[in-house]
Amino acid sequence: MVLLLERSGCGCTLKTGTIVIGALQALAGFSMMVSEALAAYRGAPAHLPRGPSPSLAAGGGGGAGAGVGAAPPEADDGGAHQLVQGQRGLCAALSVAGALQLVLSVLLLYGADYENPRLVKPWVLFSMVLTSAIVAVYFGLAVLTFALGGHRKVGYAILVGILGTTALSTYFILVVYSFYRELVERSVVPCII
Repeated sequence: MVLLLERSGCGCTLKTGTIVIGALQALAGFSMMVSEALAAYRGAPAHLPRGPSPSLAAGGGGGAGAGVGAAPPEADDGGAHQLVQGQRGLCAALSVAGALQLVLSVLLLYGADYENPRLVKPWVLFSMVLTSAIVAVYFGLAVLTFALGGHRKVGYAILVGILGTTALSTYFILVVYSFYRELVERSVVPCII
C-alpha cells in the first residue's frame, strides 16, 4: 500500500501542487538541458573534476625547460583526452535527461490542467527512475570519496545532498502520484446493473 496525500504540503489542492511541481521541474529540465549542452560543447565542465591540464600533458609543467621539447612518452598516453571526452559524454547524457525532463514536465502541466491521468503517469515513472539513479550515483560517489581517503567533509556534504534531494524528490513524486490516483479513481465509472 502506498501513502497517498489529500492535499499538498502548502495546503493547496493536489492539482495546484502538481502544477507548481510541473512548472518547477520544467524550469529545472530546461536549465539542465542548456547548461549541460554548453558544458559538453566547451569541453570539460567546471562542476566535474578536471584531469591534468593540457600544458602539463604537453610537457609544459613548469621549472627549467618548461614548454621546450615534446612531452615525455609516459605523459602522452591520451588519458587527459579520454577524461575530457568522458566528461563531454556525461554532459551530453545529462543534457538529454534534462530535455526529457522538460518534455515530461510540460506533459505533466497539460495533464494536470486537463485532468488527464495518462499524461501525468509518465512523469511519475520517469521521476522515480531518475531519483533512484541520482541517489545511486551520488551514494557511489560518497563511498568512493570515503574509500579513496578524500576529504571527509566532501563525503558528508554529498550524503547530506543525497538526503535532501531524495526527500524533496520523494515528496514531489508523492504529491503527483496522489493526484494521479485521484484522477484515476474519478475516471472509473461504476457499473450499475
